[in-house]
Amino acid sequence: MVPRAAATHSRPTILIESKSPAVPLVVAELKYCGFSTHDVITYSAKAAQHKSIYPYLRYGFIIVGSVGLGRRFFTHNRSFDFALALPQLATHEDEIVDLFRRQIASAECIRALMQTERARFARYEQSIAVG
Repeated sequence: MVPRAAATHSRPTILIESKSPAVPLVVAELKYCGFSTHDVITYSAKAAQHKSIYPYLRYGFIIVGSVGLGRRFFTHNRSFDFALALPQLATHEDEIVDLFRRQIASAECIRALMQTERARFARYEQSIAVG
């Protein structure tokens, strides 16, 4: 995996892609000091567009300088696979690394299923962890 940080229109984004071929696996939009309803609607729509091209892509939203996401995130989210609110970035590095490892594993699993001629599986489950 190749992590990359990119600033797009002064909005930092984390991109993790596979090496060969170079395809995106995980993307996280970063916001600092809170977020608005507009942010959730806009970035969630952006996530949907990217996921229509890369269906295995895991797309997330990380808010630094905030203690929680709140109900409006759930009300307006349509396409984020994960979200995280952190009071400080430096004190939560292990949590972020674990989150990205889980998301990479999910993306690779979905990608592998899509590369088979005929995918067969007995169970699909998406978990929500609130804490």
